Amino acid sequence: MKICLINNVYGNQHKAGAENIVSLLSSGLRQKGHEVFLIATDTKYKVRDEKIYYLASIFSRLNHLPFLLRLLWHWWDALNVINYLKVKNILLNEKPDVVIAHNLKGLGLLLPRAIRKSKLKYIQVLHDVQLIYPSGLLIYGEERALRMPWTIVYQYLSQKLIKSPNYVISPSEWLINLHKEKKFFINSKTKIIRNPVKIIDNFQSETGKNVYRFLFVGQFNKAKGIKFLIEAFINLNDNIKGKIELNLIGYGEEKDKVAALCKNHRNIIIPNNPDHEMVLGEMNKSDCLIVPSLCYENSPTVIYEAASCALPVIASRIGGVTELIHELGGLLFEPGNKKDLIKKIEWALMNKEKMKIIGKNSKEKIKKYSISNYINKIEKILQ
Repeated sequence: MKICLINNVYGNQHKAGAENIVSLLSSGLRQKGHEVFLIATDTKYKVRDEKIYYLASIFSRLNHLPFLLRLLWHWWDALNVINYLKVKNILLNEKPDVVIAHNLKGLGLLLPRAIRKSKLKYIQVLHDVQLIYPSGLLIYGEERALRMPWTIVYQYLSQKLIKSPNYVISPSEWLINLHKEKKFFINSKTKIIRNPVKIIDNFQSETGKNVYRFLFVGQFNKAKGIKFLIEAFINLNDNIKGKIELNLIGYGEEKDKVAALCKNHRNIIIPNNPDHEMVLGEMNKSDCLIVPSLCYENSPTVIYEAASCALPVIASRIGGVTELIHELGGLLFEPGNKKDLIKKIEWALMNKEKMKIIGKNSKEKIKKYSISNYINKIEKILQ
């Protein structure tokens, strides 16, 4: 079967959740004998060993633009006729059997129309709220943004442009239910399929006995709660601080601010030049992962990877994170509540053996989210 995968970013230096899923999907489908090609926005990081159509876009530089220009760009992006015509022509020439679209922001919301015009089977995979809220980042406590007039107009436009794909896949019930509440995908078949993860079979923990190591992995920005986590850590009792360590692995626009905030705290460590191998290595050395997100997460990849490494998780009770922690095991705290997070950190320190059991159980449970199982589920939909 010939399959077209669409995602706004592919070949980035730091693979985010959606891009990582598309990469695993592309590799898995090709291993099963399918012919795969991709459509993505053009960036300076390009993949050379896959067939990819890169479309011109300023999406990767969007955060560097003034607010007003970003706002105008979102409307242009929704009605990007140029990319619509390009994609329509690509699909006409390639003649795939099915199109599996992921994040469309940066490519344009007219792409579903191009797919329908080509009379192809269309599967839409959800990763965040970008069809409902342009930035895709809805912050806890700022939910009123969904009721703003311009947001309502944007939602209406998104509904009309994307209409009802043949299938809509979501890794979390929370995300698909939110879209249904906003009247999306009225005539689509929907299915919950958890994201895939590489299962680490030979994982051996190297955690030490003297210091309990907490780990953060993610972007250094407000949405991921990095500053909130550091402030909570600093507010811990001095007797506890000497027994624990916090490792922060990430990148982002607030890296310098984060470094300055941690400057006088020796037990907060920020490694240089992080990559995926470093992440797995630090998971190997850590006792607990903390996911302090202040934004409505769908199904964070880092939680899957932590479970694969038998690493227990403390996470914000927000979005799809809640159901994932309920399924895999872990501790939840109220988003943005430092006292609640500190309480969970203290519980973990007083119940180290129970935390190890939570980690071991999550490693067993995560096996059903293997890449092969994910591909098998996708193939059933393709039939």
